[in-house]
Amino acid sequence: MKTWIDDETKHPKLIMLLNFYLKDLCRNKGFFYDRKHDRFFRKYTGGPAPEVTWKPYSRTSTRQLVFLRVNEAGRLVYCEHFGGRLRFMMLAGGIYLVIEPARVLTEDGENPFDQYWNVRISTRKSFFYHNNNYLYDVKLWLHLLAGTSTEIHLGEGSGRITISVLPINSKTSFGILEDQHASVDFLDSLKSEPFEYDISYEEEEEDNPLTETSLEE
Repeated sequence: MKTWIDDETKHPKLIMLLNFYLKDLCRNKGFFYDRKHDRFFRKYTGGPAPEVTWKPYSRTSTRQLVFLRVNEAGRLVYCEHFGGRLRFMMLAGGIYLVIEPARVLTEDGENPFDQYWNVRISTRKSFFYHNNNYLYDVKLWLHLLAGTSTEIHLGEGSGRITISVLPINSKTSFGILEDQHASVDFLDSLKSEPFEYDISYEEEEEDNPLTETSLEE
């Protein structure tokens, strides 16, 4: 692989190959690749909602990967899926895995939710989603890909590729003070579960967060 890294003309093919293996790994882990929106998420086909048990730091936690939103009559209104956009990229001569956690809303566990309510609900939730929640979801993705190992393995046999789960270290002089954690075990007390929303499913122009926002993707 080093010869491919040293030859910049081969970088596009190298990244394409790594992303191919990454999609294959995610499929083996039970995640569906939404080609249109370039994202992965776990589908829901009925029965108990899929969940994963893991250790964010020292305590064991159970995380639901699909949240079922039902109305008072017990009818399914929509599903909120744990998902993300994953890809490899070249940076300063090195290859890195980029993980962008995302919430995917579907009307029945598979088909995308109506665009209007999709953006409306996502807008409400993003108000509560901070840097620490983002880090929590990134670490969960790493656990899903690597398990209890400190490495992610792509491919098989002599072509097997090993990816470290250790992040890039960097320093910044800006940010939000409230997002700074005080101890290494803050992940044990932090959750990034879906929130319940008090949203009316009737048109209310004065309460519409999309009044001046285009619905075009």
